[in-house]
Amino acid sequence: MEEVTKSKPKLKYVDFDLPFVLFLHDSIGDKNLEKWADAYLKGEKPFPYSRYAPASEKPGGMIIGGGLPVYIPSKKLAPYYLVSLPQITVGLRTIKRVNPHRSTILMGEVPGDRTGRASFTSVRALFNLKEIKEEFHWDMELFCKLAVRAINHFIDHYRIVADRPYINHVTVSTIQEFHLTTDLEDGQKQYQEFGGSSGPLHGFGGAISEDQDIKLRELVSKIDPPNIYESMKSNIENFLDLEDWRLVVIESAVLFEAWLSKYIRGRFIKIGLTTTIIDSKFKKTNGLPKSITEIAKNLFLEATGFNFSGTTEYLQWETQVRDLRNDLIHGKRFDVTSQEAKDAYVAINSAIKLLATK
Repeated sequence: MEEVTKSKPKLKYVDFDLPFVLFLHDSIGDKNLEKWADAYLKGEKPFPYSRYAPASEKPGGMIIGGGLPVYIPSKKLAPYYLVSLPQITVGLRTIKRVNPHRSTILMGEVPGDRTGRASFTSVRALFNLKEIKEEFHWDMELFCKLAVRAINHFIDHYRIVADRPYINHVTVSTIQEFHLTTDLEDGQKQYQEFGGSSGPLHGFGGAISEDQDIKLRELVSKIDPPNIYESMKSNIENFLDLEDWRLVVIESAVLFEAWLSKYIRGRFIKIGLTTTIIDSKFKKTNGLPKSITEIAKNLFLEATGFNFSGTTEYLQWETQVRDLRNDLIHGKRFDVTSQEAKDAYVAINSAIKLLATK
C-alpha cells in the first residue's frame, strides 16, 4: 500500500477487542467512555457516543458490582507489557470492558466466560516502526496478524500463570475488526480500519447445501457420536486456523495411527481372521503393544502385501510426523513451526490416500 503522506510514520497502534476478558490491571484508558459516564451521571442528554456504552437506557435493568452501566478504570494505569516475537517486540495495553447490552450488567469476570457474554478486554498493540522495514509500514494486514500473534503469545503464558485454562488463542477471523493508528513524525495521525476472515462471506440468503442438511438431520437423529476420523480431521483443521502448531502435529500423528490400525484390522477380518488372532498381531511376543513403526512397516505388509516402507509417503510420515511427534511427546522439543505443522498434516493425508487403495 502506498503512503498517504510525505511525513514518515514512527509508531503504529492496533486496537481490537478480545471475545473474553483478561483479568489484568488496566493499562489504557478510554476518554470517550469517560465523557459518556460523566454525561450519564449528570443526566446531560443526548449522551456522547461510545461503542462500549449502552445504546439506550433499558427499563428495569440491574447492575451487579458497580453503580454505572459501564466500567471506568482508575486514573492510575499499569505499565504496558513487552511481548517478544521473532525479530520484533510488541507493546500490549489492555482495558477491561463490561457487556453493556445485557439486561443485567455484571461488573466483573465470570470464570469460564469464553465468549464475552459478561465482560471482555480491549487490547492495544504498539509497534515501533524502526523495527519494521519501511516497505511494510502501511501493510494493514501484516500489523493485524502481528498483533494477533503477540496476544496469542501473551495468552499462552497468561492462561497458565493466571490459572485461566479456558482462555485460548484467537485469530484474525475471531477479532474481525481492527482499528489502526499511525503516529507521524510531524505530529499528525493517520487512521485505518481492517477486517479479516478465514474465507469469503456467506450471505444469510443461503445456508448449507440440501445434501448437507439431509445428512445432518439423519446423523443427529441417532445417538451415535460423529465418525472419529472426521472429528479428528476437523480438530486438526481447527488447530491450523488457531495456529496451534504443536497440536496439529500431535493430532496428525494420532489420526494416522488410528486410521492405519483400523484399516489393517479390516483387511485381516476380510481374510477370515478372528478378533483374538488379530489382537495378537498388534502385540509383541512379550505381550506389549507393537510400535507404530512395526505396524506401518511389517503389519501393513502382512495384511495387504504392499510395502509401505518403500515409498516416499512412508519417508515423509516417518520424518515429518512420527519423529517430530515423538520429540514433542518426550520433551526433546516443544515449539513447532507453521511449516512443520502443515507438512505433517499433508504427510498423513498423502499416506492415507495411498494406503486406502491397497
